[in-house]
Amino acid sequence: MTPSGRVQDTLRSLENASAKASKRITTRTTRVTSVGNEGERSDEVKSRSSAETAKSMMQRVLEMLAKMGNEMVDLKHRVSEQSDTIRKLSATVYKQSTIIQGQEDLIRGLEVQVQESKEELRRKNDEQHEETRQVYQDIQKEPPPYAKRWWTKDLTRLRQTYTYWRNQARAQRRAGQPQPDLEQRAKDAAKEYHDNVRKQKKSHWDDFVTDENNIWKVVKYLKPGVNMFDDKVPPLRRADGSITKGKGEQGEELLSTFFPPLPTNIEPEGERPQREEIAMPDLTLQEIEEKVMAAKPWKAPGEDGLPAIVWKKLWHVVKHRVWTLFDSSLREGVVPQQWRTAKIIPLKKPDKDDYTLAKAWRPISLLSTLGKILEAVVAERISYAVEAHGLLPANHFGADLQGLENGQSFESRQLRRQRGVQWSLQRAAA
Repeated sequence: MTPSGRVQDTLRSLENASAKASKRITTRTTRVTSVGNEGERSDEVKSRSSAETAKSMMQRVLEMLAKMGNEMVDLKHRVSEQSDTIRKLSATVYKQSTIIQGQEDLIRGLEVQVQESKEELRRKNDEQHEETRQVYQDIQKEPPPYAKRWWTKDLTRLRQTYTYWRNQARAQRRAGQPQPDLEQRAKDAAKEYHDNVRKQKKSHWDDFVTDENNIWKVVKYLKPGVNMFDDKVPPLRRADGSITKGKGEQGEELLSTFFPPLPTNIEPEGERPQREEIAMPDLTLQEIEEKVMAAKPWKAPGEDGLPAIVWKKLWHVVKHRVWTLFDSSLREGVVPQQWRTAKIIPLKKPDKDDYTLAKAWRPISLLSTLGKILEAVVAERISYAVEAHGLLPANHFGADLQGLENGQSFESRQLRRQRGVQWSLQRAAA
């Protein structure tokens, strides 16, 4: 019950008690008057005791009212304190909501900036690739117009000459008037034509064999009993026994075998101790140029069809654009889609019984040469950071990013370098 309700109940009880006391006093006074002097003394005593009872009741009521008043004052203080606390909490909540709103606005602004940066990087990369591809298409050699690689225009002219004199001599024979001069001339034209064909074949084969870029093609030609078309993927047999039809179904079957779906439930690895972040210096044009010039010129390119020789030949023109792309990619933490898209080439696994199964083939992924150059730059930096800051344990052996032999640690590498420097100084002093 609330204090106000308790006060009202107490007042009602007080009124009822006062009314009862007054009624008793009035009754006893009337009785004293009617009876006379005989009962005057006893009624007077009774009236006095009733008055004292009412007085004591009034005193208790007043004490109760005073106590309830004190409780009301305490309650008022507590309500006031709680009101102040609520006002403070409201102000704090308002401030927190304002801060959160500001943070949300800031996050939205940053997200917009990141998205714009990604779009800008993607746009620059697309423009760079399109311009480079156009230049490469303009400068690359056109495919030979003949079905046979060794054929030339001179052979075409000799074949036309040989065909003409052969037809002339044949027409005379059919007419029953053979002419020895025409027959001899046709034979000479035939000999000259066939001699030049054999000479051209030999010359083209010598050039083909001496070209280091054709070494694996030459191996295929030299192996006895090897069919040049064995690398083509045959119709594949699925797990349910059905056979693929067309290249589309073959590609789907190979991709599902090469890259199976991830498990639905992957357990988290949990938190691991983290090292302090290592500051990396700004990207320089020199380190990019070193990796461009060290790349193999004619290694198989990715989906864009641009080998490393393109970047080597055009480096004086595109170097600043390439540096801008690489620097933006590292700063924004974004890799262009063209650099992450691989061209998958299926190769036979050796010594398999049935090549109609997708698991008898293995994939190789051909990536963009420009993206691989950036990977080489980052790998060089990681290799330096690992050595300079001692990021690997002392008992680590092998798997050096610089291509050390198996079983050789960073410590042994440093000792070898130190001995080399000492030997050089000793030879110079001698």
